[in-house]
Amino acid sequence: MSDVEIGFLDFFQDLEDPRIDRKKLYSIEEILLTTLCAVIAEAEGWQDVKRDIVKCCIPSLLVHP
Repeated sequence: MSDVEIGFLDFFQDLEDPRIDRKKLYSIEEILLTTLCAVIAEAEGWQDVKRDIVKCCIPSLLVHP
């Protein structure tokens, strides 16, 4: 058997993004990865995802060197 690496996004390469181009704030890849992380972190809905992103990521963006 050969050693073939399959990345997370490889499973979704044929997935069409039905959103209107001008309304896309995030790429479909970013949404899929965020959703995967939320599932791993036991988020129960989008409010949990939003809360965790704000709690974890926003403070680090506000720190000035």
